[in-house]
Amino acid sequence: MPEAPNLLIGSTIKLQPFMLSGAALNDTAVSWSSSAGEIVSIDQGGRITGKAAGSATVRIDAMGMFAETIVTVVGERASLTAGVNTTCGLTTSNELFCWGENDYGQAGTGDRQTPVVAPQRVTGNLTFTSVSPGRTHTCGTTAAGVHCWGDNARGQLGDGTSTARLVPTPVSGSSSFVSVSVASTVLRTGLFECVEVAVCTARSCALSADGAIHCWGENVSTPSRLPLTTQFRAIDLGFAYVCGLDRADIPYCWGTRRYNQTPGSPINGAEPSQVPGNLRFQSISAGHGHSCGLDF
Repeated sequence: MPEAPNLLIGSTIKLQPFMLSGAALNDTAVSWSSSAGEIVSIDQGGRITGKAAGSATVRIDAMGMFAETIVTVVGERASLTAGVNTTCGLTTSNELFCWGENDYGQAGTGDRQTPVVAPQRVTGNLTFTSVSPGRTHTCGTTAAGVHCWGDNARGQLGDGTSTARLVPTPVSGSSSFVSVSVASTVLRTGLFECVEVAVCTARSCALSADGAIHCWGENVSTPSRLPLTTQFRAIDLGFAYVCGLDRADIPYCWGTRRYNQTPGSPINGAEPSQVPGNLRFQSISAGHGHSCGLDF
C-alpha cells in the first residue's frame, strides 16, 4: 500500500498498490474499502476523495492479503494561487498546501522530489495569511513574518545568502517581526510592516503597511525599499514588470512593456505610471505578457 498523503476536502488522488517485490499491482483483482466513507471515499479503481475533515483507514485486499493506510483530510480551501508550474492552496484554518513542480524545493515539502502529484502541507507546521509561488521559489506571510523557500541562487529568498532552502525560511530581519493584532495580516519589522508578498522569476517584493514596496533577489539578498512616492495597497509582479493599486484603488504599472502590458508607461519605465482610462479596481494581477484588473 502506498503512503497516503493528506487530502484537502474535495480533492481526489489515485493510490497505486505495489507488491513486496516492488512491481505495481495492476493485473490482480483487488478490493478497496474505507473505514469512514463520509470522511474518505474510495472507488474500486483506488481513487480516494476527501469528503470531510478527519481521518479514515483505507484498506486494500488482494491475493488473500491486505494492507492499510491512514488518510487524513484537512479543511476546505480558502484560496488557490498558481505559479508557473507549482500551485498552492490555503485552507480556512490557514494551513498551506502546495503541489506540482518541486525540482528546486518550491513546493516546500522538505525535499526536491518532483512532481508533487497531490497537495502536501508545507513543512514546518506554519500557518500562512498569503502565499505567492513563483517559477523556482515560493514566499508567504505568517504571523512571524515573511518566509520563502526554494531556489536562492540570486538571493530571492531574502535571507542574506544564496543557499537554496527546502523549508520556509524567514526573510532577513524576521526575528523582529511581530503581529500587530491576532486577526491582522500586517507583519512588523524594524524597517517595514509586510502585508503582502509577490514573486517574479528571481525577485520577491513585499508591500509594507505604509504603502511602500520592498524587494529582494536578482543578487540583492535582503529587502530594499523602492524609492517611490506612490503609496500602494496591493502589488503583483509579472514577468519583468510590476502592477499595483494605490490607496484610492487606481491601477499603476511599470517595467517592460514589450507586449503593452504596462499601458501608459514609457518603454522599460522605472516609475509607476497610471493605467489610462480613469479606472479603479478591486484587485490586479500581472502575468507574463498581459495584466488584468477586477472592476468594482
